[in-house]
Amino acid sequence: MVMPKQATVDLAYLTGVLAGDGSINVRPKHDYEIKCVGDVNEREFYDFIIYPLFRKLFGLEVKAGLHDARTTYGVRIWSKSLVYFFSEEFELPIGKNMIS
Repeated sequence: MVMPKQATVDLAYLTGVLAGDGSINVRPKHDYEIKCVGDVNEREFYDFIIYPLFRKLFGLEVKAGLHDARTTYGVRIWSKSLVYFFSEEFELPIGKNMIS
């Protein structure tokens, strides 16, 4: 995985999507999770926009899929590096909900 060295429009866009539809979680056994999901009808958005952005920005091959008892669709990435990148560089909060 490669971390972006500078801010770009694509990175700003992905960060905004994470702030709106995502969550960053650290579980007790040191599981580091980035999760970004939406309605199951948003499949094309995740397949053709979000998935390619993770590949372009971080060199990650992630697959979007069904989550939360098959009621949402999106990506889930287990990565300590990504958790720290978004929580420290962009001050996205760690916890269930990013927006209140």
